[in-house]
Amino acid sequence: MANQGAKKRKDENTQHMSMLRLIMIACNILYIIVRLLIGHASSTWKHWIGLVITSLGYGVPYQMAKPVTDDGQLIDGGSDMTNAGMCGYLQGGVEDEKTRKKREKMERKASRGQVIKKRPR
Repeated sequence: MANQGAKKRKDENTQHMSMLRLIMIACNILYIIVRLLIGHASSTWKHWIGLVITSLGYGVPYQMAKPVTDDGQLIDGGSDMTNAGMCGYLQGGVEDEKTRKKREKMERKASRGQVIKKRPR
């Protein structure tokens, strides 16, 4: 039996994945129109293979967001798809003053380098 968080995550994942599905379909249609129909003279069989491989690669987020059920009972709502993840920098969220100062402090600290001390023998 899942808790309320898992049920909410399942609903959020369903909504997020439907939006992603529309984006993926639009990108594939745009690629087919521009590259394979308009620019058909320069496309080869490798472009079709690439299209198939990337289309199959779209299945990975669907496996991550897939909820776990047992006899119709929700056990787990799946991974949280609303997290920024690997491409979080693309979302470009607004940075507040406190976060900016903290980031700049960490950058200055990282750029200083480390002092290596020898141990006395």
